[in-house]
Amino acid sequence: RRRHGVEAVAESFLAMPAALGSFGLVTLHHTLEHLGNVRGAVAALRSVLDDDGLAYLEVPNARCYADYLTSPFQDFNTEHINHFSLATLDRLMQSAGFVAVALGEKTIFASSRHQYPAAFGLWRKDIASESLATVAYDEPLVEGIVRYISESHALMAQIDAALRNSLSSSDAVYLWGTGQLAFKLARDTVLATKQVTFVDGSPEKQGLHINGSAIIAPADVAADDRPIVLGSILAADSIAAGPVVFSLPSTTGAGSETIAESFAYRNGSRPNSGTSMPSIDGRDAGGWYSRPVAERRSSRPCNSRMMYAGRRRLSV
Repeated sequence: RRRHGVEAVAESFLAMPAALGSFGLVTLHHTLEHLGNVRGAVAALRSVLDDDGLAYLEVPNARCYADYLTSPFQDFNTEHINHFSLATLDRLMQSAGFVAVALGEKTIFASSRHQYPAAFGLWRKDIASESLATVAYDEPLVEGIVRYISESHALMAQIDAALRNSLSSSDAVYLWGTGQLAFKLARDTVLATKQVTFVDGSPEKQGLHINGSAIIAPADVAADDRPIVLGSILAADSIAAGPVVFSLPSTTGAGSETIAESFAYRNGSRPNSGTSMPSIDGRDAGGWYSRPVAERRSSRPCNSRMMYAGRRRLSV
């Protein structure tokens, strides 16, 4: 309210105050994937809509996770507990008495260089019925999830191989970051056999403990010979822009470093060039990871698309 002059209400989404009133349009932007009671949330949304009111929803598009794979199993995390395709999102809304006006798939940016698939739609509240859905098996969603799991396993194996090669003579390492990938690296790679000190730039995390070890601030990283392992791919650019004691190698454009080289190197130095990595489907991992966005998207089946219902095309 202080910044935008808009009245804000902090209440449970499933028990909104009656004084809130009703609205002609309600939006849920990347919300449903976080909620345990999805049907209850949509019912609550319906309860605060005017008759014939509109609801706009947008969620990660699980059908296309594999086509925008950047970090292994990034979408299977402690925050995203529901995984939708456009078809399952539409059926959820139909089951709550909504009629689709416009449906679509698109990409958004998860970071300055990494795209992320999303499914979205605009639905109208149908006062004549509270359930319009039919049950259907979403085979493309299942196939997409299976492929995502397989390719995530392959990418994690590449990272583990690179770390084993880079850290073969090191018993102690710094792991920079305490996000989803960092936890997976600490458990599912050679780092599980190392003495790991976690580093994080967030004051809220510093001083907390992981496996009995305190998370330290970047300023507390000792100027010694311990390797530093980056625990994030999506946040690599912001880490490099901060007051850190090393430089991140570039991972874009021609002549870029491989995944291995951008994951582990010694304090104040870059890794040896020419690190070899296994391939994914015959492609060199470094080249696959580093291809420009425009080149990657041309071969992907999940490009942005819009579908319209009714007689009038809407821009959403």
